[in-house]
Amino acid sequence: MLSINFETFIKEYPTANQVSKNVDMQNIFKILSNKENICEMVSKSEIGKPAMCAVINQIDEYCTNNNFELTHRLSTIIGNMISYIMRYFGYTRKARCTKDIPYIYKSKFIKSSGMYTLTLKPKYRVVTTIENI
Repeated sequence: MLSINFETFIKEYPTANQVSKNVDMQNIFKILSNKENICEMVSKSEIGKPAMCAVINQIDEYCTNNNFELTHRLSTIIGNMISYIMRYFGYTRKARCTKDIPYIYKSKFIKSSGMYTLTLKPKYRVVTTIENI
């Protein structure tokens, strides 16, 4: 069972306290902390792409469908959420390393994102297997 949760994120990132009661940001955290999305964020990081690329279309879709205005400040908090999640897998954000989101993702709201590298001892790992069905 993953111990990744919104409440702990808020405690570890006090600057995000302003969104602690924001239902939309809680829902975006659920998107980010979905196991499949975490696997994709780790995978993107391993090939030198921003982890955000794994979830950017889902975030755009959520914001569009819910008329949620994603301000620069809120997108920064989403970046903090990704940092929080990635740390459980041993990844930390590269200092002063931001990359533009590739055009193929066609994001309406987020244009750039931090890059992550494996630097810590992970608490969890992503395991990919092939099984008979």
